[in-house]
Amino acid sequence: MAQPQQQVHPEDFSDPSAWAWIADHEGTSTADLRLKHGLERPYFSWISQLEAKRKYARKFGPLFEKQWLFPTGLPLEQSSSYATAWFKTTLVTTPYSIDLCAGMGIDSCALLQRPELKEHWANELNQDLAQLLRHNLPTAKVSSAPAEELFTAIEAWKQDLGIGPEDLTIYLDPDRRASGNKAHSLEHTVPHLPSLQGQWLECAHTVVSKHSPMGPLEELKQLQGCADIYVVELLGECKELLCVQRKNWAEAPNIHTVVILQEEDVRLFTSNTTVTPTSHTVQIHTYLVQPGPALSKSGGHEELLGGMGAKKLVTGNLYTSEHMPAPNQLYERYEVIEIAKPYKLQTPVDRAAIERIGFPEHPDLIRKKLKIKEGREMKIFAMKLGTQKQMILARRLD
Repeated sequence: MAQPQQQVHPEDFSDPSAWAWIADHEGTSTADLRLKHGLERPYFSWISQLEAKRKYARKFGPLFEKQWLFPTGLPLEQSSSYATAWFKTTLVTTPYSIDLCAGMGIDSCALLQRPELKEHWANELNQDLAQLLRHNLPTAKVSSAPAEELFTAIEAWKQDLGIGPEDLTIYLDPDRRASGNKAHSLEHTVPHLPSLQGQWLECAHTVVSKHSPMGPLEELKQLQGCADIYVVELLGECKELLCVQRKNWAEAPNIHTVVILQEEDVRLFTSNTTVTPTSHTVQIHTYLVQPGPALSKSGGHEELLGGMGAKKLVTGNLYTSEHMPAPNQLYERYEVIEIAKPYKLQTPVDRAAIERIGFPEHPDLIRKKLKIKEGREMKIFAMKLGTQKQMILARRLD
């Protein structure tokens, strides 16, 4: 969906009656309000706050209590969540920081809360969003220019404040829709990190960038000075990849699996790049272990689960073990109840989740044939292991 040409305007909130109107219409249909008021200001801006809260209350959490002015359109959809923005602050240790592609400002908001911070600069090319940033981030330096054209201004700012490259971190979330379609490769993002990274690393010595969770890790590993890659999971989904580049870093990058449970509660696993691949099997044992989205993406499952003695099934990304694995938020554990030929399960089950791994039929068709409803406690894995098609009924342990 294209970003609306009309955007939320901070002047529409200069009077306290704005928030009173929003509070009075908490339970009103926003579709009815749009029909009544159309694009008329200030109602357009006010209704946008109601829409943001109803759709993104969980994503942005505490910002609603601070009367943050939310934009409308793609900036909301593409933005980091409050939890993932907080995690980024753990990667920035310098007293000065620059957010080159600030968007709606959630990452800059988090970076501004660091106790060691002296000054933060938020830059956003979109003038309407930059206008909102000036309202939402009153203590930040805000600009609106193409990121690749800011080198001279950044050097002047550094000279004025006496900032050395070791005191500054540059953060950027490149635009992945600049070419019209959502891009996963670095080559199709703006600003173009591969061609600008050298200048940024001279300027700041540390560059932190956010990338699509669908993007290839191998591409990030090729970036200059790639020191760390973080694969970030939240609410059961892989949300983003974070790459930390450091000037003169010559070693292989560290690959980290991150599962955010809530702010300041994170499970972290760092992979050993020289780990021996785990053995494969077609034999299913008493327990199944399924890596979570981040552990699967990072590749850390081979070291973590293989180190526990689990063996990887030849199909998909599922492990099996004779011994019960220890509980861990990085993976799901299942106890095997029955292994049967397709649609020949003998154990009565009314509700179960269904997942196919190398199995030809769609889960909806499998559910229809088995005549079971959606459930969580039990799970049926429809699999093809080698030449054999099987259905495994398992009980979730977590």
